[in-house]
Amino acid sequence: FSGKTKLNINEYRVDIDKKEALADVYMDVYDFVKNCEDRYDTIILDPPYSIRKSMEYYKGNYTSKFKLIADECARLSDRVISFGYHSTFLGKKRGYELEELCVFGHSGSQHCTIAIIEKNKL
Repeated sequence: FSGKTKLNINEYRVDIDKKEALADVYMDVYDFVKNCEDRYDTIILDPPYSIRKSMEYYKGNYTSKFKLIADECARLSDRVISFGYHSTFLGKKRGYELEELCVFGHSGSQHCTIAIIEKNKL
């Protein structure tokens, strides 16, 4: 889900789109996390926010496997920041608690974006 925007941080980026995205690894994000053995300070999940967006941005491939990816996050990082149009938390069943919740308006041009910052308490 890396897209085109680079952050001004030390980052490792994964995306399936070889033509448009700026990534370190080009593969399905779920395939990456389920086979990953590394740990990260923070994971940023910024998947396509809807099936329509997923189909639009990824040429007809449904790419949002948020639940499966979220299930892998607890062993990969103690902090996860996720973005979306709806509030999908990793939640207590995965050992996470809410640290911060932010809503970003886009001047009425599209749905608001919700940012959820969670910390693994286990």
